[in-house]
Amino acid sequence: MGLKSSFMVAKRSLFRRKTKNLSAILAVTLGVTLLVGIQITTDTLENTFLTSLLQNEGEVDFTITNSTAAGYLASTDQPKISELVPNAVGIMPELTMKVPVMLGSQFDKSVEFAGIQTDFPEEFGSFYDWKTGEKMSISDYLTSNTTVLLSSHRAKNLGLTEDVQLPVTLTTEFTNLTITVSVNPETGDLVFIPTYTTERVELTVTGIFHSNRPGIGSQYRGLLTSLEYLQEWASLQQPTRQTDLIGSYLVALKTDHFSSE
Repeated sequence: MGLKSSFMVAKRSLFRRKTKNLSAILAVTLGVTLLVGIQITTDTLENTFLTSLLQNEGEVDFTITNSTAAGYLASTDQPKISELVPNAVGIMPELTMKVPVMLGSQFDKSVEFAGIQTDFPEEFGSFYDWKTGEKMSISDYLTSNTTVLLSSHRAKNLGLTEDVQLPVTLTTEFTNLTITVSVNPETGDLVFIPTYTTERVELTVTGIFHSNRPGIGSQYRGLLTSLEYLQEWASLQQPTRQTDLIGSYLVALKTDHFSSE
């Protein structure tokens, strides 16, 4: 409703009551216009908020995690999830952990380090290069357990720009758990003694992806590597060195959440 229409509605209403006070007409006009403005603003904010939520989750509709004390799922759980969600167009395993990161003089004590399959289902969207905007094939960048991709969000926090010369090296740390087994001479029982050490590792950033562009890249705000590589690092904290560690399964129920309907 435009300002002119609002004025006419207010004028007719007041003239029926034989009220011809111009200030009253203007007050009602302003009120009607304000109500319309509030409605438009609210709708816009709602749309922006929903878009922001979807963008931060990439092309992911929901995640499935293990709520038990074990904390991890396994690769054998994927067929079960497929049965539970038969209408899913894509299911992808993911592992995440928090690590400290130092790049030059910049330090962040808690950065999310995520691992996904480099051949993840295309239904989840794509990663895009921060500088060129071109689609990235992440398998070309993640060639060893010390190569990583960095999100543009974290790159900015670490003082990097789009024009940074790659690759760059950053330093992180992983906890290494070892178990020493001995025998109690009095009871004959086995005694397990855990020892925790810190492994300092240098990681090579081979690419920076755009974390504010719709697609799976907007799901991540820190470091990214291949699932199998992150499982290797996470297994250092496992007494049995188990590598079949999956933190969650990402599920997509549709493709291209950002297309117009």
